[in-house]
Amino acid sequence: MGGSHDYPNSTKSKLVGGAVQEMRRTAREASPITYVSRDDPPFLIFHGTNDNVVPFGQSETVHEAIRKVGGSSTLVAVQGGGDGNFNAMEVSARMRQSFDKHLHDKNVPFSRELIEQRGP
Repeated sequence: MGGSHDYPNSTKSKLVGGAVQEMRRTAREASPITYVSRDDPPFLIFHGTNDNVVPFGQSETVHEAIRKVGGSSTLVAVQGGGDGNFNAMEVSARMRQSFDKHLHDKNVPFSRELIEQRGP
């Protein structure tokens, strides 16, 4: 992930029992991307473009990995969003659409367009 995530005392390094760079095998085994398959349920990922906790690129990577194996994944960027606290009304509406499509087998429109973050 780079930056402070690579420090030996980061939460990621603590998860794998040492500096991520020195524990690559364990880090790979701990990574969800290692286990993606076409049999996984559909993914719906919302991620803020200004997230300072998890880089936006992480969602792009897992999204592409799921699609590459033939799985279903939708990534919706929240422009200007940080770590959560998104435009709740738009996120809720899109979640409902995704649930209707995948859980209730309804033919509903679904927008993959980015969501503009409003307010703090």
